[in-house]
Amino acid sequence: MGYLSQKKHETRINIFLYMLLLIVASLSLLSFSVPGFKIGFFNLLHLYVISFCLIIYSVVIKRYKIALIFALFFLVNYTILSSSINIFFPDTFIGVKNIKLKFGPDVDLSKEFLNKKETSGAIILAKKFVAPYIVIKDNDVALTMVMVDFRGATKEQYYQIFNQLHQFVIKQDDPIIIFGEFGLPAWSRYFKEFLNISGLSIKNNLIFTQSSVYNFFTTPSFYVLGFQEMGVSHIETSNINGKKVITVDISFNPAHF
Repeated sequence: MGYLSQKKHETRINIFLYMLLLIVASLSLLSFSVPGFKIGFFNLLHLYVISFCLIIYSVVIKRYKIALIFALFFLVNYTILSSSINIFFPDTFIGVKNIKLKFGPDVDLSKEFLNKKETSGAIILAKKFVAPYIVIKDNDVALTMVMVDFRGATKEQYYQIFNQLHQFVIKQDDPIIIFGEFGLPAWSRYFKEFLNISGLSIKNNLIFTQSSVYNFFTTPSFYVLGFQEMGVSHIETSNINGKKVITVDISFNPAHF
């Protein structure tokens, strides 16, 4: 490649990188100022991954200054993402009690704890969205568990769903665990507001339950929400009779009565 051709090639690469830098900067500022922003399927998680890839690409082609700027925005996106959910590792806790939760199309929460439940019922959240719950009290264990599936809910319905869920949470005297498919990422506006006012936090790491392998076009929406002295020791996704079932091992310290 001649000198002039090489210069033109270098210029085109620089223009390309500066354009990408402008786009990443704009989207990063948007993600910081507007929680839960998304453009089509594209959201904060995808911006986080792309930022990391652009750091690697810039280093490979020896654009170290640009790589540092990409690294800055990567750090911003990482901070926003990690403030909502554990990215790589679940929130572990070694308690004196352990239980196993199951989530799937044929899982009946009440039957899973048939010998331990004291009361059970369902929370009517919004139209077709109903969340079954059980309250178990076994010796020194007192716990309320709610299983949810909000996939397909609209933006307007999510406002009502999280409002009704919050009303249920504040009426409980026992520690509460909410788990299942929330249908939207943890960094979404309504989700973050619910976590802030409920005092619950997400215990699991990012889990892609919509496909067997990582799919860039999907967003993790399965979460386990719990109280302070509780953690997730193991999560397993399996296919039973062609249906996906998620098993979660929980460790916690019970409330005493």
